[in-house]
Amino acid sequence: MPETLGPQPSIYDARDNMREAISGGLELAGPRRRCFDQVVLDSVGTATYLGRLVDETFKLCPELGPSEVQTRLRRYFAYAMMDTQLGAFPSGFPEEFTTESKIREGIEFITSDRIRRSVFELNVMFMNLQSNLSDRYKGLKLALLLGKFAGRLCVDPGGACNILDVGTSTLLGPKHLLGGPQRFALGLPDFVLPRHLRSAAYPEGKPGVAGAFMNAVHRLLQQELDIDKFVGMDEFHPRESANRVRACSFELDELDDPDRVGLFDALRDFSSPRLGFYRGDFADFEMEDFKDKNPGFEPDVIFFSSSLYETRGDEARQKMIEKALKIAKLYVVVQDYLVVENGKVIIRSNWRDNRLPYRTAIVDAQGAHEIARWSDSRVMRMAPANGKIAAASGGAVSMTNMLRAHVSKEDIERFAHEDIVSVPPHLVTSRAA
Repeated sequence: MPETLGPQPSIYDARDNMREAISGGLELAGPRRRCFDQVVLDSVGTATYLGRLVDETFKLCPELGPSEVQTRLRRYFAYAMMDTQLGAFPSGFPEEFTTESKIREGIEFITSDRIRRSVFELNVMFMNLQSNLSDRYKGLKLALLLGKFAGRLCVDPGGACNILDVGTSTLLGPKHLLGGPQRFALGLPDFVLPRHLRSAAYPEGKPGVAGAFMNAVHRLLQQELDIDKFVGMDEFHPRESANRVRACSFELDELDDPDRVGLFDALRDFSSPRLGFYRGDFADFEMEDFKDKNPGFEPDVIFFSSSLYETRGDEARQKMIEKALKIAKLYVVVQDYLVVENGKVIIRSNWRDNRLPYRTAIVDAQGAHEIARWSDSRVMRMAPANGKIAAASGGAVSMTNMLRAHVSKEDIERFAHEDIVSVPPHLVTSRAA
């Protein structure tokens, strides 16, 4: 009988799940990631270094899903290759790493030094990924705009909101939103027409709905937000984790992308008097200490972006959300690989069975309300969800209600010539706010 890890899958099941997770993403991966993933795929279940490391990770950390283990392997491989403290790879990384032989050469470089190898293994097994993809905050922006649409952007009608960002990493997300759309534009996503809209009898006519709704999303993302102050919270100070965050924030194929890396560096250098930082773990959050270090700041909204999964166990996560609800004056926004079940947010460890698994939810006193779905944590393909939040004037509103309010007749006419289910941004010519 294979050894079982409590209620977790056996090591043989874990290997099969790992193979399935890797195989499912190979076709869409860039050349560097595809080569790296293929090397790992060939190693699973073997006596090679990577094969043994995968087995050891599942044995010691059975709560980790296969997708998370594979992501850690890629990101911490990049970190080990770029780590100047332990000695970075001599030359050619990442641009030359487009073959499996180069990936294996990189693995040999890591394992050739005892300290470098130990750091790599400890990171893969025990260190949560500290990425900071600022474009991911478009989900928060849409949530805040929905709150504004519902008359619930902040407690003071007509005022600006205060936001606490839990797991802020190096503050790039708050900086992206505080800098505004003129300085730091958010990426404009593709739009997927969900089933509930395809079957709806819209007076505008179904053929034009997807393209028109996509334009509405783009207009909303280019609006200014009324933010008074944005305080980020993390266990690590931004200055201490800069190199780790850079390696963990990009896929191997993105590490030398001038646009992505240029935005990362521009945000890192940006500062604002409306930006604050509080060092700590939200699980141990003490309001008095927070108030002492952030006088006068009371969050209207608390945001968890790809950070709740670091808290292991559904019960512990629910306690974190309940704690946030007691602190936030309005609501909590959670964005992760999640589902909403019985009014509660459930974080998923294996999400390959859904084409839009990364989701944005608003949680308030009435429960959790899913408002948007994304293709992955890169948030470049979205669909509105059915969740509704209470409006200040009575009733409830959804993301679809807000998008309909921002659809123009010109949009309908532009896209009415064909039945569009998904429209890439380059087909849209009007981006006026």
